[in-house]
Amino acid sequence: MILLIDSAGYNQIHFALINNLKTRARKIKITYPETEKTLGYLEKFLKTSKVKLNQIEKIIVVSGPGSFTGIRVGVTIGLAFSFAKNIPLYAVEKDRLPEDLSQLEKMKLKKVGADFDPAYGAEPNITIKKKTSIN
Repeated sequence: MILLIDSAGYNQIHFALINNLKTRARKIKITYPETEKTLGYLEKFLKTSKVKLNQIEKIIVVSGPGSFTGIRVGVTIGLAFSFAKNIPLYAVEKDRLPEDLSQLEKMKLKKVGADFDPAYGAEPNITIKKKTSIN
């Protein structure tokens, strides 16, 4: 079974479970910034789907472009699950995500490793640089 984590959107988080060309998906509307709730939403999705982590054979994260923080949160969750349960982790860019998510079972994807480079789509806009005055 494949777990898809797509938290690259600014107003939506998308999870899916794909097994033998069958898909169960859930899209959750969020207000920006609400990505800190991603793990809780994922836990609820897995629970309502009656799926435990040990049933997941592959994790796929959406690597962008999109929300800088959202991508980082989704990739971090994927990495944590991958490391804790020894589940292979792969990435797909949002523009390569098929409409029929069951096609992910057949796609050749990039394995996430130490050289992983998300496609944020823009430079992070974390803070506005303050002007300083010298007396």
